[in-house]
Amino acid sequence: MVKIFDESNLDEYRENHKDKFVYEYAYPFLSYGSENLISNLKTNVKVLQLSNGREVIITINKKEYSNTYTVSHFSHFITYCYDELYCLNNKILEFVLRPIIYLIGLLFKTGEINNIAIVNSLMLSTNLINNLSFKELKEIKEYLIKNYLKSTIVFRSLNNYFYSNISASLEKLDFKKLPSRQIYLLKKSDTLNKSARKKINQDYKLISKNNLDIIDIKETIYSAEIVKLYNMLYIDKYSKSNPMINKTFVEFLINNDKFIFKGLINKDMELMGVIGCFVVNNTLTTPILGYDTSKEIDLYRMLTSMINKLGEELSCNIHRSSGVGKFKKLRGSKKDIEYIYYYNEHLAFYRKMPYKLLSILNSKRIIKFIMERDF
Repeated sequence: MVKIFDESNLDEYRENHKDKFVYEYAYPFLSYGSENLISNLKTNVKVLQLSNGREVIITINKKEYSNTYTVSHFSHFITYCYDELYCLNNKILEFVLRPIIYLIGLLFKTGEINNIAIVNSLMLSTNLINNLSFKELKEIKEYLIKNYLKSTIVFRSLNNYFYSNISASLEKLDFKKLPSRQIYLLKKSDTLNKSARKKINQDYKLISKNNLDIIDIKETIYSAEIVKLYNMLYIDKYSKSNPMINKTFVEFLINNDKFIFKGLINKDMELMGVIGCFVVNNTLTTPILGYDTSKEIDLYRMLTSMINKLGEELSCNIHRSSGVGKFKKLRGSKKDIEYIYYYNEHLAFYRKMPYKLLSILNSKRIIKFIMERDF
């Protein structure tokens, strides 16, 4: 029998939780509310406890079109697309595409694309997932269809490189998949060639060359600075559809022993850059990364070399997320496609239309085109 925990039964959850990581991550959202931790995140957070005791976080949404893309298909496929048009460096093409994207957005709203239940939702750019068995996935699917019968059931952040078993199980359960982004991955079993290792070491040596020191951040003294540096990169430089984290959220992460924070400081003890990582199922990812973008001292190279060193120390895979593709490939990463798996067979035809359109737009030819390029 599946149990569900949310803000209405926090005491019961506190007493009966089975998974320490899920509990310590979900509890702040349940007790504080999602918007008080990530300002552009309005969602209903719940924890499913399966019949065997396994626990997963789910987020439930209906509309919320201004949400961060991590819980909003509209923000992922429409708003973020607007933000990325400048990358084309083609004003004419940008002029042509803007009204097309707008019209597609209207269709998506008509089809209620944001009415979704996301399974294993950490509300971060990458949802690392524990290996769930076919039986567990089936139990989750059946529970959500019964109790959230108007929601599309969604799994984010799946790739064939790390999650081939889960992907195969979901396909057996009649889930369909949509490409969501190009990503870069490094398995611990991958042997870096001489050139890649040399580049990583050169990046790491920049730290001492620029008179910076690495610190372990275990106290919340730098929380406000971490938010500032993260915003400079992910919000100001890239997109306001990225999660807008706040000081309270960062403090919870620092106090969560699953998260590892490291910083770069100068001689005046000023924080110049930061990484915030965590490991699930022997895979490391870095949802918190920021640096002073006004400094021209290759802080990004230094921080990513720190991630590589940490992955080696922990002997785990590294999920290097998306972007800066050529840079990451030169440092040993393998390129792959990350997928959204979804199930909506229980929904009306108009609710399926956005996904049918996305399937057409993401044809095999388009995927081939994407894989031939480094984004």
